[in-house]
Amino acid sequence: MTEPAAVTVLLLGGGQGRRAGGPKALKLHPKTGELLWRFQRRAILTDAAHVVTVLHPQAWAAPQPPLAHEAALAADPDAEPFDSLQRGLRACDPALPVAVLPVDCPWTGGALLAALVQALRAGPRNLLAVRPVVATPAGPRGGHPLLLAPGALPLLALEPQTARLDHWLRDQGPLVAATEVDDPAVLANFNRDGVAS
Repeated sequence: MTEPAAVTVLLLGGGQGRRAGGPKALKLHPKTGELLWRFQRRAILTDAAHVVTVLHPQAWAAPQPPLAHEAALAADPDAEPFDSLQRGLRACDPALPVAVLPVDCPWTGGALLAALVQALRAGPRNLLAVRPVVATPAGPRGGHPLLLAPGALPLLALEPQTARLDHWLRDQGPLVAATEVDDPAVLANFNRDGVAS
């Protein structure tokens, strides 16, 4: 077994999940039947040194002892999604890169995480983020997780009621790099695709 990467994974499942038919943190994994966030958290901890989970308050109804190297925060489920992102980033070690993963997107493993970290290190010093990109017949598509450079301070200064991560990434232009991967699972979504790892 390889040493977990010196990265924090920020697992986001704090909202009401209106388009998903209910809070994503309360969805069940299609194969194991356990809460999706618990399944994801356990998988992530095999590959990353730290995980921070931002959850819908109802996810705490069935408490579970915390695992090593993790932090869990309750979100304001009625706030905009950017609020959960900022809550989570404030709990992350500012010296480490942060891989942002929505709870309903499958964790694809340590090899992808290592590729994103390598792309971040190989990029210019002012690089803010790296995202995995998969070639599709319609052109390249960005997937998850997104790797933020250590600190991610510009995101903390944005107004959570109006900011959107996808818009911020687009506005950063060349400060956001893409690294091509051949794993279509980075585009998958448990709700939409019925993905099961």
